[in-house]
Amino acid sequence: MRNGGIYDTTKPTRGGRRRENLSREEEVTFLTPFIEKAAAGGVLIVSEIKQALDARLKHKTSPAATYYYLLHRHGWRKLTPDKRHPEADALAQDEWKKTACYFHRNRPGVASRRDTSSDVSG
Repeated sequence: MRNGGIYDTTKPTRGGRRRENLSREEEVTFLTPFIEKAAAGGVLIVSEIKQALDARLKHKTSPAATYYYLLHRHGWRKLTPDKRHPEADALAQDEWKKTACYFHRNRPGVASRRDTSSDVSG
């Protein structure tokens, strides 16, 4: 409340997490087994967190408002796997990149961009 330019510090302000299911410390202890599993090379599966959190809270919760925000608050983000297949042969792919233009240019029945025989410019 503002009185002549001075704030009243005796009243509590309206900040904070008013509808929290768990405190920050409880969230850290709740996420510890999942974080350890992910740190050991495992995958963080949100459905497992959902089941464990619903069991702990003894009621079902909304995914968007609970699990994803919970992970976001503790610095987790969705990481996608590498763009390469683990069994991909990089050497064979590089060789294909070097020779692919030759194969496309010399295919029968396919005109090349460099083919000037179809030039009708006069």
